[in-house]
This record gives sequence, C-alpha cells and structure tokens, in this order.
Amino acid sequence: MNAFNIRTMIAEEKAKELVDKFKPMLTQYGVSMSIARYGAKQCALIAVDEIINECDQVTQSNDCAPHYNFHYWQEVKNEINKL
Repeated sequence: MNAFNIRTMIAEEKAKELVDKFKPMLTQYGVSMSIARYGAKQCALIAVDEIINECDQVTQSNDCAPHYNFHYWQEVKNEINKL
C-alpha cells in the first residue's frame, strides 16, 4: 500500500468519525436515522470547510505553511460526501 492509499484510508476514517460524532446530537431530538445521518454529514462538512478555510488563510500568509493539512482536509471532505 503506497502513502497515498494510507492517507486516503485515514481520511475515510476521519470522515466517518466526524459524521458519527454529530449523529447523537441529532437523534436526541427524535429525528429519524436517515435525517440524522444527512444532518450529521452537513454538520461535518461545515466543520471541515471551516478547517479548510483556516488552512487556506495560513497558506496565504506563511510560505512555510504545511500544504499537507489543506489536502488532507480536502480528502476528508470528499470522503464525507461519499458517505
């Protein structure tokens, strides 16, 4: 398995973890599991978009900023959309 596949696997796990963290907050209000799953995905996407925006701002203001984080979070966002 090459480094790209390992990073992708980690991004898949992080995507699932984020969505799973938001689900209980939605199910406690009695919504169906399908609606909770959709809502959890939307919440996770909002959170990841905030992280991506921060990574982008750091990259623009600092030539030494790690580009890996930006790309990693883009991968996580893609994986959330696949769920």
